[in-house]
Amino acid sequence: MKLFTKSKLLVVALSVSSFINAQSFTGGVLVGANMSNLSGVKDANKGIDKAKSKTGLSQGLFVRYDANAKWAVSFGFINSPKGATYEGSSNDSTDTRIGTSTYKYTDNLNYFEIPILVHYKFASDDSRIKPYVSLGFAAAVRYSGKTDLDYGFAGKIGTKDTSYSAKPNINNYYKRGNIDYGIVGGAGLTYSINEKLNVGLDARYTMGLVDLNETKMADTKLKNTSASVFLTLGYKFWSDAVSSKEVEKK
Repeated sequence: MKLFTKSKLLVVALSVSSFINAQSFTGGVLVGANMSNLSGVKDANKGIDKAKSKTGLSQGLFVRYDANAKWAVSFGFINSPKGATYEGSSNDSTDTRIGTSTYKYTDNLNYFEIPILVHYKFASDDSRIKPYVSLGFAAAVRYSGKTDLDYGFAGKIGTKDTSYSAKPNINNYYKRGNIDYGIVGGAGLTYSINEKLNVGLDARYTMGLVDLNETKMADTKLKNTSASVFLTLGYKFWSDAVSSKEVEKK
């Protein structure tokens, strides 16, 4: 009985030791493309029923804590451009003006985004290539943003055929919320160049949960969505990792 108890304690001790020995911290940079959109865009008066995505350049920093060969947690600080474009038109009919007005709005929203992700890895600790899936949460603070409008008219003003375009300033016309947060899911892989350096490819999809439209104009309800693909470069600055080969030698 005592021998059985000692055996169980030995197994637990070895498991804990393996978990602790596999810990490491990696810091690095990431850069990539961010394809964003706004869900819920709608304005029946102008024939707008959805938005189109726009692409921007994201970059930032990350720190990842690898608890063991399978699980890791990462924390990031990313400059994330978001927004969308949406187009519509309306018929003008007044005593002096008959024709069609066209509208193209572009929301340019720039955020500092802080994602916190849990990663599950599909590889042993000794493997150079480590594919993984991710799930987590991201909070964001908007540091700048504006809505641009490209306006056009074609028709008659009085008795004269007229067509023109303009870019009226509407920066204070639409108000967007400064705080956003959402759910993040993704997948990727890292490749170890050596014991310290690794490169990676990381794809994520972020679904915003906050209605950004503070003015509640028309019947719009705007929420950020974005799909991002990053190239990463990481440096392992602290590690207690002991590989299985080193254990075998012992």
